[in-house]
Amino acid sequence: MYHLENGDSVFVAAHTSAGKTVVAEYAIALAQKHMTRYPPNQNPHGEWYADTGRAIYTSPIKALSNQKFRDFKRTFDDVGILTGDVQIRPEASCLIMTTEILRSMLYRGADLIRDVEFVIFDEVHYVNDLEVLSLPHPPLPAVFAGY
Repeated sequence: MYHLENGDSVFVAAHTSAGKTVVAEYAIALAQKHMTRYPPNQNPHGEWYADTGRAIYTSPIKALSNQKFRDFKRTFDDVGILTGDVQIRPEASCLIMTTEILRSMLYRGADLIRDVEFVIFDEVHYVNDLEVLSLPHPPLPAVFAGY
């Protein structure tokens, strides 16, 4: 938690049910605490937007993304999901998505990425994937959780 407060990246490797999700939830809560939102009348595009404080939670498969979306909706007020076939509240301060969607956003240089304070990678099977790790993106604190 100390390292997240300082904007550092953390890697959490622990057995199932050991509490990795607590670290992810702390990062999401911290990002929401820092969130600055502007209403549509202050945005030339006429939609809500944020300039800081967004958290992205990624998982390798849609089923896990859907489960985390349901779980986090019980804990946080402002949660959205982006998968290949579902888009619910893409303006939310906490976005759940597959790793593939995040990767695509990084390749395209999506505007959404500039608002991100934390990226949470669940099930980090791709941590040695040089193609993913070498993508051009702004330096973001990351929470890697998996075993």
